[in-house]
Amino acid sequence: MRRAGDAAFGLLVLVALLSLLLPFAVVVSTSLKAPGELLQRAQDGEMPSLLPRSLFIDTIALRVRGPSSTARAAQRTLRDRLEALRAETRVDHWSAVIGETGEGEVSVSYDRRLVGPADVQRLVTDAGLSFTQPEPPRPWPVLTSYVRVFTQNPFHLYLLNSAVVATLTTLLCLLVGGTCAYALARLRFPMRDAVLSLLLAVSMFPPIAVVSPLFLILKKAHLLNTHAALVIPYTAFGLPLTVWTLTGFFRDLPLELEEAARVDGCSRLRTFVEIFLPLAGPGVFTCAILVFIFAWNEFLFALLFVTRDAMRTVTVGITMYPGQFDTPWGTIFAAATIVTLPLIGVVFALQRRIIEGLTAGAVKG
Repeated sequence: MRRAGDAAFGLLVLVALLSLLLPFAVVVSTSLKAPGELLQRAQDGEMPSLLPRSLFIDTIALRVRGPSSTARAAQRTLRDRLEALRAETRVDHWSAVIGETGEGEVSVSYDRRLVGPADVQRLVTDAGLSFTQPEPPRPWPVLTSYVRVFTQNPFHLYLLNSAVVATLTTLLCLLVGGTCAYALARLRFPMRDAVLSLLLAVSMFPPIAVVSPLFLILKKAHLLNTHAALVIPYTAFGLPLTVWTLTGFFRDLPLELEEAARVDGCSRLRTFVEIFLPLAGPGVFTCAILVFIFAWNEFLFALLFVTRDAMRTVTVGITMYPGQFDTPWGTIFAAATIVTLPLIGVVFALQRRIIEGLTAGAVKG
């Protein structure tokens, strides 16, 4: 029974892990697909493929002898032979793109899972094309969407703005929230518990409920379209989490450490900076990561308080890619992948600190 329970629990964890990874895998896969592949599958009524077809597409360039008119005539013959091959192999998603890239030149794109370069050259020869040594197959440009991310919009500015806003928000939350948490954990003053309850109540306000007054305040203060327009509300919503988390850490630290520091002549500020902050390192790192992720992913305030294109953050910048008549899913998913990678890197780099912070206090004594 115990082994069966462990196996069931492991299966449940595996299902949960796959449910978390599958959406991100779909995003990355779509960002690597060639332009038009999603549209073609939608028109053909096919399900989206997790593996991009463009990963298996090669392009071979054939330098043809003779005038371009001969090449165009041979292209028609070659196209007919490729269609016949498609019928013979009964492959529904056979794809061959033939185009004249210059006088006396023909390029053929083929799926290397179905045919090889030698087969393509044989088909070209059977079609009546006489060519010199062909260029070697070259991969289809699967990074087209990533190039468009940085060429269609100032995406590098979006990344810079998000990094500045998230970093400033994190630093302010740790500075203000850390000192506030230390005071609530170590100092005795009237209505201390009421302050903690008030902070918790502030965190319960939905952002949409305070958008209008915040907008009027920031407009009156001439802070719209600035980094401060986002850092101030982000800090206000990130402080309750920081204060509540660090208050618990500071309360768990032994009182004897503070008393020993006071005996040695340390002030409260020096005791906080040199003794309590290093000991509460796991909690500080955990709060920093959570606040940074919140500020990096926030959308509503960034959409309403910043309207200049050069000041937008990445979450709002991604919404600028859809056009009037089309939605470039490959470009959007490529931008989403780029936005997610810094968070994944930070979490992996500091995962030990995060785990220590989340599990601190679980075992007493």
